[in-house]
Parts: sequence; structure tokens; C-alpha cells
Amino acid sequence: MKAAPPFLVFMGLLFTSRLAAAKELEIEVTLPVECDRKTKKGDDLSIHYSGTLESSGEKFDSSYDRNQPLTFRLGAGQVIQGWDQGLLDMCIGERRTLKIPPELGYGLRAIGPIPANSVLIFRTELVAIAGRRLRRSRGRQNHDNGHRRHPGSRGAVIETCGTRAAAPLRGQI
Repeated sequence: MKAAPPFLVFMGLLFTSRLAAAKELEIEVTLPVECDRKTKKGDDLSIHYSGTLESSGEKFDSSYDRNQPLTFRLGAGQVIQGWDQGLLDMCIGERRTLKIPPELGYGLRAIGPIPANSVLIFRTELVAIAGRRLRRSRGRQNHDNGHRRHPGSRGAVIETCGTRAAAPLRGQI
């Protein structure tokens, strides 16, 4: 049995690595925020988002249009895998753009206006982690009373470290 020529081996490895790269989630932080409490698996999140198809740029869904963020438990399989992975270690007020390959989205299934095998682009903003919300204030805030100013934001954007006495956030997908 003859060994494959080195060129064919190289081309095979190159092709395989390109396929693997195409399956990877791409995360771009478009509005970084510093915080002490980042999202983790099991957190109940409230997220504003706009979803478009990479192929056409067509918007297929937006919580902004409904003026109602989506609520769900991170890492519990309530949303597509691209969200469960792409929204980890996020701060309240942070914005990210997620480029989600079909394998981490809807795969071979067509869902409503989303064709099968689609690469999805989501522009996301973390609004709340169960009981914690981003509050905006026009005045200056001290570093006292559990409030912290986020650098690089317009006005004083603060994170409140207190807990609300509301029921956990829940949402429908």
C-alpha cells in the first residue's frame, strides 16, 4: 500500500481544518463593559437581540421590535447552542455580535423564515441577570453603596449589586 503524496495529505488537512473552522462560533464584543458579576451557566438572563441571515442580511426576528427582551436560563438548552455558548461571561449592558454556524443554530431544519443550514448573525445586549439590572443615570455616581461606574459609557452607567424580590425571569422560545 502506497502512502499518499505529501501534497494530498496537506490538502486534506487544509480542507478538514476549514470545515472545522466553519463550525466555530464567532463572538465580537461591540460594547465592552467591566463588571464583577458575569453570566454563567444556570443564570436566568434577559437579552435584547436582533437576528439576521448571513446570506442575505434579512432580519428574521428582533426583541427590540417587540420592545420585550427574551428571558431564558443560560446553559439549560432553552435556546440554540450558539447562544448558550456565546453569551457566557457577559456583563450587564455588554453588547455582542454572534456569528452562529448551522451546527450551533438550527442545523438542517428550516424554522419559519430561517432556511435550513443557515449561518445566523445575532446582535445581542444583556439587559439583566435574574435580579440584577442595568440602570442609567444622568448624574455622577460614587463607588459607594454597591454601585460602580462603567468606563467608556455615555452618562453614568452603573451596576446595582442589590437583589430584587421578583420571581426568576422566564421566557418562551
